[in-house]
Amino acid sequence: MRVIMEKKILVVDDEPGDRKKMVMALEKEGYSVMEASGAEEALNKSREMLPDLVITDVLMPDTTGFDLCRKIKEALHSHPPLVLMVTGKAAGINIHLANHMGADGFEAKTHDMSLVLKAVRNIFSGNKH
Repeated sequence: MRVIMEKKILVVDDEPGDRKKMVMALEKEGYSVMEASGAEEALNKSREMLPDLVITDVLMPDTTGFDLCRKIKEALHSHPPLVLMVTGKAAGINIHLANHMGADGFEAKTHDMSLVLKAVRNIFSGNKH
């Protein structure tokens, strides 16, 4: 019998409603999910939980998702998590910068969580976009 380990995901978003929507959708899919409302909290929780994936908003008051991605990858260099960047503003995703900072994927943040869930499945299966 094969045992599949539960994937741990950290959701970082300064908008409580958006964060809660993502957390609920991910938990429904069977992921173990923690949340953070900003960069400092995200870094602390990343060190604690060693997530398999960090989903971060691009535009936040205390930092950008680009900087947070870089900081998390540096802080957890021995076990760096995958990073999915999401934004409600399509112009907010600078794909070149996201790749340069170590992002593993990016997706638009909409009311339809199926897009984010699909991006998560793609990242875990090794299909980056």
